[in-house]
Amino acid sequence: MGLILDTNFIITAEREARRGIAGRVDAFLAARPNELFYITFTVAGELACGQSASPRRDWERLCQPYPVLPWTL
Repeated sequence: MGLILDTNFIITAEREARRGIAGRVDAFLAARPNELFYITFTVAGELACGQSASPRRDWERLCQPYPVLPWTL
């Protein structure tokens, strides 16, 4: 099984990481140590359009921890 993360979750994770604090995202992930997390191709696209990921390397860094689910399975 696994959980699909949305754009808001990834953005919140990025903001918490920049502040250097363990926040709600860290607590959520820590409570599910054996869970697999994914993003959809639409989330990857939304992240590519955002300010946090304007350089391609930043977009790749944001997406890297999560396998991207394809259009169809």
